[in-house]
Amino acid sequence: FITRDASFGQLQPYLLANTEYYKSLTSFYNPWYVEHDSYQFSNLVCSEFKRYSSQQISCEVRFDYKLYRGRRVHDLPGAYTFYYQKTEQGWKIANMIVL
Repeated sequence: FITRDASFGQLQPYLLANTEYYKSLTSFYNPWYVEHDSYQFSNLVCSEFKRYSSQQISCEVRFDYKLYRGRRVHDLPGAYTFYYQKTEQGWKIANMIVL
C-alpha cells in the first residue's frame, strides 16, 4: 500500500471499519515513493502473539521487502505490530504500529 502496489479497496476487506486506523488509511498519502518495476516479499515471521480476550489479539510481523528498478535493488525491511479484532466475518486488523 505504501508503495502504491495495493489500493485501499484491496486492503479494505481485512480492516476493521470505523476505527481511527481505518479512517487514516482512507486518505493515506505518502510523499515518499520509490519508482519500481517489481517487488518481492520474503522471510515473513509472525511472533509475539498476545491474547487480550477471546475477541482481541496482537502479533509482531517482520519481513524483507525488496523493490526492483532495472538493476537497482532497494531493501526495505518491515517490522510491525498488528492488532486484530474478531468479527462475524472473521479476524480484522484494528490497528498497526510500526516497530
